[in-house]
Amino acid sequence: MKFPISFRSFRFSLLLYLLVMGSIPLFIAALIFYYQSTAYIGQEHKLSLEQMHEQTIELLQQKLHEMELISKNINMDFAVQQSLVSSKNQTNAYQKLQFYINELLGRLVQQNRDMYVICIAFDYQGSTMCSKTGSNQIIDERLFKNLNPLFSPLLLSDNTQESYGIRYEDPLIETSTNMRRGRIIVILNLSTFMGHANMVRDKTHLVIQDTAGQTVYNKETLDNSNGTEPLVSDKTISYVNLIWNSHLTGNRAYLSGSFLFFRNVIISSLFFIVVISLLSSLLFSRYLMKPLLHLRGLMKRAELGDLKAYWVWESKQEMNELGNSYNQMLNRIEDLIKQVKQEEALKKDAEIEALQYQLNPHFLYNTLNTIKWVAKIHKTPQISEVVTALVLLLQSSLGKRGDFISLQEEVQLVEAYMAIQFFRYGDEIEVLFELDDFARLCLVPRMILQPLVENAIIHGIKPSKGKGAITIKAWIDRDLFFCEVTDNGIGMPEHLLNFDEAVGFEKKAARAFPAQPNGMKERMSGIGLRHIREKIRLYYGADYKMHIFSKEKQGTTVRISLPIHRSEEFRIEEMR
Repeated sequence: MKFPISFRSFRFSLLLYLLVMGSIPLFIAALIFYYQSTAYIGQEHKLSLEQMHEQTIELLQQKLHEMELISKNINMDFAVQQSLVSSKNQTNAYQKLQFYINELLGRLVQQNRDMYVICIAFDYQGSTMCSKTGSNQIIDERLFKNLNPLFSPLLLSDNTQESYGIRYEDPLIETSTNMRRGRIIVILNLSTFMGHANMVRDKTHLVIQDTAGQTVYNKETLDNSNGTEPLVSDKTISYVNLIWNSHLTGNRAYLSGSFLFFRNVIISSLFFIVVISLLSSLLFSRYLMKPLLHLRGLMKRAELGDLKAYWVWESKQEMNELGNSYNQMLNRIEDLIKQVKQEEALKKDAEIEALQYQLNPHFLYNTLNTIKWVAKIHKTPQISEVVTALVLLLQSSLGKRGDFISLQEEVQLVEAYMAIQFFRYGDEIEVLFELDDFARLCLVPRMILQPLVENAIIHGIKPSKGKGAITIKAWIDRDLFFCEVTDNGIGMPEHLLNFDEAVGFEKKAARAFPAQPNGMKERMSGIGLRHIREKIRLYYGADYKMHIFSKEKQGTTVRISLPIHRSEEFRIEEMR
């Protein structure tokens, strides 16, 4: 298990305390050593800088002397002297001399890796011969200009960068006549020489200038970001008639070996203290913080709904008591949740049962009222048929076969209800069915269509005093089941469509369309549509509702949208 250390945690406070208590003595000792050794380190660094500067000058002077020796050796070479007296007309001999001189110049450059190029300019012939150069060296005309000083600085242009160089020029003398016949030019790559000689070190700045102020060399690697005053060494480079000024700057932060050793000791000690403090903190937290972190993890799980995240550890007495209290809290929460769920289930069953009990007397009242009038008009044979239809409705309303039946069975209940109404209204009312084959097999709440048909008869068709038609449609669209009951009755004004269900749609409609003068109290008790709306809400939730569309004198449509509740016949038919 990982133990992340927070800045506000007890383990971080403990770690910080151990670090402070272990670091203070070491810091005091380091501070005393620093003040006592600062002067000594400065002197040591100054002496080291002076020695390095002196070595740089000596090596450079030796390199200048080598350039001079190379020039003298070339001038005294037999082939070079022979080429001065040979004629170009002597083709074979002259070509052999040229080839030998090329080889000589190339060999001299290879033997001296810091040489940039070596050239011989034959003034009497107007030609120049140079050593072979690398692919990144560019020879330009500046190299062959006549210069009075023997040594002169110049910038060497490569394909990649510019570097500093030193040009040495010596006259080419024909020894037999002691006449000047040309020039010998030797060019040193000073930047390469400094790099090979390891004279350009970190945190130093070397500048070489001639007496005219022209820069011979300038290489800066000094880092003075710490703001300390740098160390300075000024010296003069002299060789033959050459006088150059050399300026070397070094950083005081360039530590000596002893100081570096002491610094490493301090860093190692601090690292050791940090490791010991961290291990002590983690070891201590294993016995104190780990049980608390485990308990916190259990609480996080409980927040996410896992009420089985009990404390089962065996720890110190105080932690065990805290864990037992936490377990009791989880048990209490679980009991409360079970109690709430049980109460909600009982409440839902009671609401559905209450709605069912409200509806049953309503059916019984209206049906018995119908039987009474039929008995007065027609005699005993017709009453048996009405009673048969009534029994079917009562069996469905009071039966215990479940709260859901197929749409086909619900349609049979509507047909039974209309069989009763036929004896009352005759052929004045016609019911048409437009049912999708798959929709017939879907399950719907029991007695959900009959109240809609009864409402259409009483509040829509009967007040119109004409022949009425009721159309019942059912279809499936995507993942929804739709059922629609439409009548061609008197409809209703638009302001009645926004009526809230708390009062009851049927009561408002009854007030809008009063009863007929015959005094028959045939209007419903005001629970039909409200009963259906409540049943849909209790069974399916607030996402599925009942919608009413109507215009005055143009009829009314009631549409119900439900989720698809499939029966076994539906699944078999779908598999086919």
